[in-house]
Amino acid sequence: MGIIYIIFAIYSIYIIMTAQKFSQKLLFGILFILIFSIALYAEYLRHLYQHAIQTIAYDVMPQKGKKEYDDLLKKDIFKAYNSSKVIYDTDSIKYLV
Repeated sequence: MGIIYIIFAIYSIYIIMTAQKFSQKLLFGILFILIFSIALYAEYLRHLYQHAIQTIAYDVMPQKGKKEYDDLLKKDIFKAYNSSKVIYDTDSIKYLV
């Protein structure tokens, strides 16, 4: 994913630099910052999710994993990980028994 983000950033900077009008440069710059920041935030949330799953599955610490997942849900402003909470709870219950 890092390579895709780098290609996107280089292409966006190229588009911004070659734009003729200042208003076009401003518009493309704002769009680049908005899209890039949302993508990086989504990657950050994905990293937190994977770490919480790893804490439960590999480290076998269900309480710590549940706390990490609850912290993830607090940071998830798009509510993208709410639907996987049922799966997460089911996965953590098998380690509690």
